[in-house]
Amino acid sequence: VASSSSRGVWSARMVRIALAGSLLLASLVAGGIWNAAAIGEPVLVEVDRAEGTTAFASGDRLNLRTLVLPDGAVDLKLGSGVRLECQAPLMARFEHPMRLHLSRGRVDVDVGAEGFGFTVVTSAGEVVDLGTKFSVNASADGEVRVAVFSGQVELRHK
Repeated sequence: VASSSSRGVWSARMVRIALAGSLLLASLVAGGIWNAAAIGEPVLVEVDRAEGTTAFASGDRLNLRTLVLPDGAVDLKLGSGVRLECQAPLMARFEHPMRLHLSRGRVDVDVGAEGFGFTVVTSAGEVVDLGTKFSVNASADGEVRVAVFSGQVELRHK
């Protein structure tokens, strides 16, 4: 009798261990998927101009997820035709080809004919292009400034 009750306790423990292991594995997989989404997808960029930086060189064609510019300035052209003039210090990441999350720095955006709807996301909200040229400057302390050179943008506050 002791043997069968011992097997029952052992079986219950194994079920609990298997369930805990399954939950742990599921959370790791889900965390990896969520983290991948937070990182964003790579975006093909062409470097038109690089000045005062060793991070980029004119003529480079790169797949970027993150955009870090410690010094200088760089002009990038995206596959959509959107042009970004980036000034250091800049930290940003592409969420996808039509969405840039700007953590810090200044980026001047010229969306051209094909880039309608290009969005710059900041800590204060989103700047959505409505066919324009505009600039977004995000400081390390969370202050965000937007300038519109031509056309219109839509501001979506958080």
